[in-house]
Amino acid sequence: MIDFFKVKIHNKAQFEQLIEENKFSYQAVYSSSKDQVIEYPKVYKKDNLEIKITQNHGYLKGSLHKFYNIIHNYNEQNYNHLLYSDLEELIPALEEEYFLRENNNVIQLEVGFNLLTDTDPSEIIRDQIFLHRYEDPDRNKNYGGRGRLKTFKTSQVELKIYDKGRQSNLVNSILRIELKFLRTRKLNSINIFQLNDLLKVDNLDNLFAELIKEYSKLIIIDKNWEKRINSDDDLSVIKQAISSHFWRGFSQKNTWKKKKARMKKVNSILSKYNLDSTKERLLDNIYAQYIGFQERFSEFQNLEIKYSKPKKRE
Repeated sequence: MIDFFKVKIHNKAQFEQLIEENKFSYQAVYSSSKDQVIEYPKVYKKDNLEIKITQNHGYLKGSLHKFYNIIHNYNEQNYNHLLYSDLEELIPALEEEYFLRENNNVIQLEVGFNLLTDTDPSEIIRDQIFLHRYEDPDRNKNYGGRGRLKTFKTSQVELKIYDKGRQSNLVNSILRIELKFLRTRKLNSINIFQLNDLLKVDNLDNLFAELIKEYSKLIIIDKNWEKRINSDDDLSVIKQAISSHFWRGFSQKNTWKKKKARMKKVNSILSKYNLDSTKERLLDNIYAQYIGFQERFSEFQNLEIKYSKPKKRE
């Protein structure tokens, strides 16, 4: 579930001393205007982690998921499942090695799930995922043999959906959905301040709830939907719903209420023709993944009821 992170270090001097004493590989920065190597920023690499030290601050970033796999000789990848018990081992070790305990602020964070699909993930992304919060994707790319990707970015978060199976040359069809928190304020609002806050059950619930909230804002429609809708009026409503231009046409007055009422009609039509099964199936998979993430932690033992398979809308 937890993947990319970036923390800002409070005690930069102590952090810098620790890094230099450990003699991590160092990438010098050359200034062509001064014709010399400049002191800052200093960029260090260890495994898949990047350590950056500027004149005033220190930063550490990378994928917790990939880092865990590297140190356990599972290769540098994040297509398997990282469990809570893995975080229990990993985060204290990172805090100890990099002098992070009470010395860091989480400024970016990414959570994600690998979802097995029975159809081609790239086709789902290309043909069935349309809008998020009534807007087109800001990135919509086809990487050929590496699969399809779409991202939807707001001021606070970025939702990323891509073909993990093809990207990693896997036999299985895997669609990955990730939510990246781009602002410290957003993380603080759900009680994420330091790295060890990721070990608190309520905070993980908050992160999961945020991902579900953003997922619910996607317009996802089953394939061949144009052929399966036998009413011209209903077809017109759905064609309008997948157009960001249509949603921008709403007047400023009571826009939110009007859009909500319209989406209620859209969802009713999708349910009427059973065109929401892909979105429901992926949602079921996300919930199942979160339950699996919790399995080996006693404080989560009663959450299976809370996060049971969602009921399909009537």
